[in-house]
Amino acid sequence: MFNFLNQSATSKLIKSIATRAKNVERDIHIAACSTLAHTRDHGDYTGAVALMNALPKGQRVKGLAVWYKHHTSGKLSMRQDKSKGNILVASLAKDRTPEDFLVDEAVEITFADFTVEPEPKEITVDRLVKYLEGIATNDEVMPNGKPKVTPEAFKAAVTALKALEATKAA
Repeated sequence: MFNFLNQSATSKLIKSIATRAKNVERDIHIAACSTLAHTRDHGDYTGAVALMNALPKGQRVKGLAVWYKHHTSGKLSMRQDKSKGNILVASLAKDRTPEDFLVDEAVEITFADFTVEPEPKEITVDRLVKYLEGIATNDEVMPNGKPKVTPEAFKAAVTALKALEATKAA
């Protein structure tokens, strides 16, 4: 059963949420900087992965992953592993050096301030075409040597673009 709050109780709850949110953001930043320094010093990123997987839904986990990647000069990267129940896993480059870890810079900017939360956008035909073009021209290779866009996805994007062009011409 769900009990709605009256206005006074709702206002009190919102103030409590604001305080707790600031504290959580601060705590995440402290934990992120600490795990970043630990990874630099020991090559052990289990704390960073644990932090990522501890974040609540809606906490901009991908923003924190980008923060880690930037502050390790791309040497630490995170991804979701669907085979393990969508938990985040990480990889740390073997060729890393302590200089790759920008810990002092990381301390100065929280992950929440580092990336801008994207606005939801309406999917238009033009936006769809641009997205498909990005897939059809992406020749990036992932750290494991595999192409970022699988041959099947590439073929599907090219086919979809041709179909969209045909409908525009008609």
